[in-house]
Amino acid sequence: MTSRSKVIRIVVADSNQMSCQLLSEALAKQRGISILASVVDGESLLRSLQTLKPDVVLMSAALPDGPLNRRPSSQELGNWNPHCPWIRSEERRVGKECRSR
Repeated sequence: MTSRSKVIRIVVADSNQMSCQLLSEALAKQRGISILASVVDGESLLRSLQTLKPDVVLMSAALPDGPLNRRPSSQELGNWNPHCPWIRSEERRVGKECRSR
């Protein structure tokens, strides 16, 4: 990694604690990636967004009380603007949520 390379700062969010931990551990082994937090609920995710200001959030679309399952205020989201990936198993719901933002 050159001195100009930027470390990608990531927060992982999944209600399944084991999945969250395994994904975080696998990503942490990669050069150029820093895992800032691994959270298992929407409230912790929003706190992480406000305090840690990650570059990327890897989040389960089914995260209870997460940003895709409720409408957090702009104050809760801070400057974070979610970009929604297509998740095949939840494509319709996620797509609908992404289009409504």
